[in-house]
Amino acid sequence: MSTPSRLLSPLPASRKRWYHRLPLGWVIVLGFLIVALCYPVLYFGRTAVSLIYIDQADNAMLNGKWDTARAAYVNAMDWSVEYEEPFDLRWSLALRANAVQAAIDDFSAVIKNHPDRYMAYCYRAEAYMDLDLPAEALADFQACIEREPSPTWRANAKNMIDYLQH
Repeated sequence: MSTPSRLLSPLPASRKRWYHRLPLGWVIVLGFLIVALCYPVLYFGRTAVSLIYIDQADNAMLNGKWDTARAAYVNAMDWSVEYEEPFDLRWSLALRANAVQAAIDDFSAVIKNHPDRYMAYCYRAEAYMDLDLPAEALADFQACIEREPSPTWRANAKNMIDYLQH
């Protein structure tokens, strides 16, 4: 009769580490690290760029350089997807400088570059309301709703559409 140890399968001559056993192990590990480290930068990057332009615009406004501030706010709006602050600050600049038509031009430029984003439509509609252009405001509020805005803007746009249609 044989001893029990002879019935067991032999152990491998040398054990390999887990990353050596995986096909392309280093590539997988490296890929995981790249995604883990870069995803937050990519995700938060657009807002960070907007904040840099907002800071430039704020400094320009403090120095009385309205045109420089306007250009920086437009750049911030271009980089913003759902970040509302650049649009709000640009609208505030228009109200302070009594330059609502310039704000409409800037919101229109953002719409031309990014027709699928709702924020510029919402703010341009507000500017049209300020200039007492209800037909243009109605069209922009409807365009805002079509682009699935945030709940706050959806409610605001629906209320304004109801107001303008009656």
